[in-house]
Amino acid sequence: MIRTFIAVNLPQNIKDALYKLQQDLSADKLPIRWVKTESIHITLKFIGEIHEEIVKKISDDLFTIHPICEPFTITISGTGVFPNAKRPRILWVGITEGDEILAELAKSFEEALLPLKIPKEGRPFRPHITIGRFTLQRSLKNMNILSPTMFPPQTFTADKISFMKSTLKPSGAEYSTIAENLLTPVKNSIIRK
Repeated sequence: MIRTFIAVNLPQNIKDALYKLQQDLSADKLPIRWVKTESIHITLKFIGEIHEEIVKKISDDLFTIHPICEPFTITISGTGVFPNAKRPRILWVGITEGDEILAELAKSFEEALLPLKIPKEGRPFRPHITIGRFTLQRSLKNMNILSPTMFPPQTFTADKISFMKSTLKPSGAEYSTIAENLLTPVKNSIIRK
């Protein structure tokens, strides 16, 4: 069984900016386990553990044959938490541009994976970038960690979608790329900008 997900990986300059944010927030000594910089991404669809033949089918049918969409712009800014500030579990950076295309992509993958008996998510898709996970749940109401100005806007072009493998280790999950679909301006992609 192979643990997998579909994601938009981030360019190095964006990862560097997110790493700086993590370092700045570390000074507040919050009970957070930070996501490794090299692992930060935007998840489109968490698939979970699947057999190798399903991995090959996804790789061949969704990532090799058809263009998925055209390149598109993503802007990220601000911080927030899931599920809420009273009981935070996930610290994230928000997506203020490109979120509609990301939602369309997520929906397309949900539909495309149904014939492989991979179920849809039970929750609505909310595009975000997880940068940390809280090790203790305590109210953040009096802290300025949640702010639209905590992380100033950063923009990049999403030029590929990645099918990823997640290997769980004591030091945390390690990700590797199974297949990539390079985004090109085409007329008959699944989604067009």
